[in-house]
Formats: sequence, C-alpha cells, structure tokens
Amino acid sequence: MIALAMTFLNMIPGISSLIQFVAGKWMDSKVSMYQSRMGVTKDVAINAINAEVENNRTKVGFLNAVANSRFLQFIVGGFALPWIVYGNKVIIWDNIIHKFFWGTYGFTPPIGGMVGNWAEIILGGIFVTSTGMGITAAVLNRTKSDA
Repeated sequence: MIALAMTFLNMIPGISSLIQFVAGKWMDSKVSMYQSRMGVTKDVAINAINAEVENNRTKVGFLNAVANSRFLQFIVGGFALPWIVYGNKVIIWDNIIHKFFWGTYGFTPPIGGMVGNWAEIILGGIFVTSTGMGITAAVLNRTKSDA
C-alpha cells in the first residue's frame, strides 16, 4: 500500500505537466476556432476568450451576491417565476398531461406584445449565456481592429 502511494506521489509532476499540456492544447484549439469562425487575428481571438473568461468571473460574482442576499433572491426569483410557471404550464400541462389524458395538446395562448418583449428582456438579462457575450466581444474587437 505504501509502495502504491509512493508511486502515485512520484507521478504527480508528470500529471501536472500532462494537465498543462492538455490545457494549452485546449486553449490553442479554442483560439483557432474563434479565428476561423470570426475571421480575426490570433490576438483578437485571445482577447475575446479573455473577455469571455472575465464575463464568467463577473457572473459568478453576481451569483454569489444573489446567493448571499435574501432580498436579491426575491427580486431575481420574482422576475423569473411567472415565466418559469408559464413555461412549465405549456410544457408539462399542454404537451404531456393534456395530451396523455385527453388525446389533444393544450391551448395556452402565446405571450405576445409588450409582455413578450418584457419576457425576452428579463429572461435574457437573468440567463444570458457567456458564449453570446464572448461572440459579441469578438465581433466588437474585430470591428475595432479593422477600423
């Protein structure tokens, strides 16, 4: 057992260098994907990826602030709850339960008009993806470098 532990401890420097190698290759592939997708230089792609990482850090900070404050939990949940209930009603009741018991799909009307616009803004603001922010940063950086 001790020999096995010693063998594992001797492997740690190799494992560390393997992790660094894999992380470097992952970053290189991500940079090349950004370059080919957006048609930008390597520096612009690296800046876009770094902007995405910074955005993720900001989002984690926001989520920590929300998690530590009952008031902010109430605000975020209060804005998101009606849309979550509506979405679940459409998916669970109209498409699953109603179809199973009555043989037809439900009939919940779609949200439209100003309320639909509010839903897009609220849900987009709460649940926006970092990929969208990364692509936006890449496009903005490309525009600045091309000008």
